[in-house]
Amino acid sequence: MAFSKSQVRNKRGSNVTPEEHQLVVKMALACLRELTKAEYELPEFNGKVTIQTKCRGQRSYGGASGIIIDIALFRLGGVFLNEYKSYEKCEVIGSAKCDTPETRLLGVVAHEIAHYVQYRYLPSSRLRGVYRKPHGDGFKAIYGYLRRALINEFVEHTGVLTCNASHITAKQKAAA
Repeated sequence: MAFSKSQVRNKRGSNVTPEEHQLVVKMALACLRELTKAEYELPEFNGKVTIQTKCRGQRSYGGASGIIIDIALFRLGGVFLNEYKSYEKCEVIGSAKCDTPETRLLGVVAHEIAHYVQYRYLPSSRLRGVYRKPHGDGFKAIYGYLRRALINEFVEHTGVLTCNASHITAKQKAAA
C-alpha cells in the first residue's frame, strides 16, 4: 500500500509559504512511498503522519508521530548536508555537498522520515531489535535506503570512500 496525501496532517508555520510547505510534504511522501516497496521488508504503513514546517534556524526533528522541518537553510541556499559524527564519513549516509538546496532539503526530510519510520514502525518489524538508538543500526538502514534511492546520485560525498556500517547488506556490497 502506498502512502497517500490523505494520511498527512499538515502544520505550516506562519512564516513558511504554502509553496515551501507543499515542497516538504511532496518530499516526505516520496520518501514514505519509497519505503513501502517490498524489497525493504518493512511493515505496512498505516495511520497518519504529521508534517510540520517552520523557519527559525533551528534543528529539524523526526519522531513516532511525524516530522518537523526547519527550512531556514533552504531559504539561504544551503547545499551542505551535514550528518552526525558517528557516520559523517560513510559513503552512503555521510555528509555531502548537494547539487541544489532542494536536494539538501530532501536529505533533511529523508533523515527525519527515517526517524519517523524507525520509531513508528520498526518496533513491529524484522529490525525491532535495533530500533531504539536514535542514530543506530535501525535508523541507518532506513536512511540508507532513502539516500541510495532518492539522493545520492545528486551529491558529492565529503567523507571517506568506505563505510563499515552494518546497514549495507552483502547484496548491496556485491553490486557496488
